[in-house]
Amino acid sequence: MGSKQAMIDFVVNWCNDDSHGYSQDNRWGPDCDCSSIMYMAAAHAGYGVPTSGTRYTGTMVRDFTEAGFQAVPFDGNLYDCEPGCIALNTTHHVEMFTGWGQLGGAHIDEHGGVQGCCQGDQTGNEVSVGPAYTPSYGWDYILVPPADSDSGSAQVPMESKPIIPEYRVMNRESGWLSWMTGLNCACPCGDDFAGEPGCWIYDFEARNLGPNGWYKILRADGSESVNSSGNRDVPITGLVVYYDTPNPDGTGYYKAFYQVHWLGDDPGWGKWESDDEDGGAGKDENSPLDMVRLTICKA
Repeated sequence: MGSKQAMIDFVVNWCNDDSHGYSQDNRWGPDCDCSSIMYMAAAHAGYGVPTSGTRYTGTMVRDFTEAGFQAVPFDGNLYDCEPGCIALNTTHHVEMFTGWGQLGGAHIDEHGGVQGCCQGDQTGNEVSVGPAYTPSYGWDYILVPPADSDSGSAQVPMESKPIIPEYRVMNRESGWLSWMTGLNCACPCGDDFAGEPGCWIYDFEARNLGPNGWYKILRADGSESVNSSGNRDVPITGLVVYYDTPNPDGTGYYKAFYQVHWLGDDPGWGKWESDDEDGGAGKDENSPLDMVRLTICKA
């Protein structure tokens, strides 16, 4: 039948190797596109899928179910998908869950297109692993691999899932916005962030950070508050989030993985931060935040 862990390892190793980039012209190697990497990974792991011919997202349900996968309609929850499951939109895109709350795959070439004129990953994001997300066009199916025929393969029990943080923000234009679970919003807006572009954030709340998890709010007047709202009259300019893994023996250790967008003279998204390792996320007292993303990643 195949090895789920071997399939995951193929995607992770491919994404971490800069000699592989995105290209539909060289999609069966040394580069790939979003569907060919999934076909190659499954074939490498022993699942009976083809790795040549006209294979794309539109043929994956047929080819992967014939190889023993189940095509389950996506229910909107990214965080009950085991590693090895494949998130598929039959028209647009596909990625694999390489861990709880993590997706890996091929995205776009170095010019924002599909041809990939230069071999390899020129941007660091042509092929990569990152936080799980739902694109604007949504996922149609989760392709669930069959049980491993390799009895020595690592099996992750369903109860051994990390808890995904929830968070929300408040601005003066709309008040408290909907709760986010990882990069998914509780309302049908499709946003992968909390906030409204161009609207200063005046308050922030987070929960499900683990038994000793915490968050710190930094404001434009230099004040700080931990696990509480503090002064709602002053916009937020920075955040620090720490995730304390609730069940590390069952899930392994995880970290908070978060990113903020600021306004001011030079608006933009900051880099992804992990726990309190680099002092948190934000720019300066003249750059209030308007958007926040928060999920977890493997430690």
